[in-house]
Amino acid sequence: MEDKLKPCPFCGKKPIIFEGIALPKELPMYKVFCDDADCVHKPSASFYPALHAAIDDWNWRVNGNE
Repeated sequence: MEDKLKPCPFCGKKPIIFEGIALPKELPMYKVFCDDADCVHKPSASFYPALHAAIDDWNWRVNGNE
């Protein structure tokens, strides 16, 4: 896991981490996404039960995971 978020691969801006609560068990759920309204990347519906999983998914890049 990387502790630092990579910039958005589409616009280069800093992403944000959203933390929500999954009902009915009130478990934390996490999502990382670009918050820039002008960015072509739109938030997905994917939430992760662990923060490190959300960060790892965001930081993964197709070109050799650079």
